[in-house]
Amino acid sequence: MDSQVSTFEQLIYALRSKEHASPSFRSTLDQMEREITDCSDHTHFLTVLLRTQGDRLNCLQDALLCLAAQTDRDFDVICLVHNAEPESLLAVHALVASVPQWLRERIRVVEVNGGTRARPLNAGVEEARGSYIAVYDDDDLLFADWVEQFHTAAKAAPRRIIRACVVTQQIEPAMWRSGAGLRSISLPEGTYPASFDPLDHFRQNRSPFMSLAFPRELFSVFGLRFDQTLDVCEDWDFLLQASQLCGVEQAEAITAIYRRWNGGTHSAVTHSESVWRSNEKRIIAKLASSPVMLPTGSAHRLHRDVPETVVETVADSAQLEAILNSTSWRVTKPIRHAARIAKRVRRRR
Repeated sequence: MDSQVSTFEQLIYALRSKEHASPSFRSTLDQMEREITDCSDHTHFLTVLLRTQGDRLNCLQDALLCLAAQTDRDFDVICLVHNAEPESLLAVHALVASVPQWLRERIRVVEVNGGTRARPLNAGVEEARGSYIAVYDDDDLLFADWVEQFHTAAKAAPRRIIRACVVTQQIEPAMWRSGAGLRSISLPEGTYPASFDPLDHFRQNRSPFMSLAFPRELFSVFGLRFDQTLDVCEDWDFLLQASQLCGVEQAEAITAIYRRWNGGTHSAVTHSESVWRSNEKRIIAKLASSPVMLPTGSAHRLHRDVPETVVETVADSAQLEAILNSTSWRVTKPIRHAARIAKRVRRRR
């Protein structure tokens, strides 16, 4: 079976190949496949959802410069201005007006008020016309081949999520002669894995937003949206759902710098540690409430690695404390003590 088609399409092929499947069931599968593959109302390869609050104009200026430098121009941009003051919104419009004409003509500025970080993303999804959708926060940096690498990988593996490699860099607020800005305080580091591991992603997010391009069918056919009840981790939540349906195609090139703030106002400090942990638990609970679909080949890894994974998971969770405090653990203490003594006696022999 072709591993470069989406996971859902692989499932359709597998079900359709069953010898005794009924004609009506196969007809339903055929219709589902047509729904996935017949989306043709695309004006560009990629729609970029550029998320900003209009309060870091120097960062937004750099973001627009990165987009203007792209070697592949088959994209449009929806600049999502979230909860901005009126003067900030005017400043965003002024920045957009200053970019090269070819890019300016492809940028739509959409004002979004209220809601969590996911609300502007869903507003952008409704406006998107590209065959793929990528999210770009205004404080990160893109290399010139960001769109090109996505496009090349998507041609080889249509309707799969495309994941590129990124590096991270520490930044901090700084004052310059021209006003408030930022400066880098570390060299770029390769802190994220070079390939996508679906099982590893169940534990924590290992793919920054700008490293991903999502096929529009996830939104137009499967009806997925970003969860607006989450204060943070909306990217991780969406990736966990989407990757099960489409699978992930890895592009080997490094295409972006994920910048992490040391000081200043950003999501890591705007929301408390308890909010982050609470949102993570809700995401896992959501995942546990429905069946999980893994890519082809996962059974081999599960057969090989699950015993170790289970031990690690128990050791890292509250389950261990529950076991140690349970009645059965206390009752069997004499038995365990006797077993340890017997083991020491055998070793002395």
